[in-house]
Amino acid sequence: MPFNFAIKQSTSDRIQQEAQEDRLALQQLRADVNKLAEAQPVVATKVDRLLGGAWKKP
Repeated sequence: MPFNFAIKQSTSDRIQQEAQEDRLALQQLRADVNKLAEAQPVVATKVDRLLGGAWKKP
């Protein structure tokens, strides 16, 4: 049983790590789109549509 538990724990840790990386990547994407919105509002609107509305106005 301990070996099986170790595999489950390892998988859980990996999933949590990947989720954290995804959250950080999304934060960076939002920051990049916010910078783009300041410079090119029309382009930012199109990017927002492509992202399915992931960008939120500050």
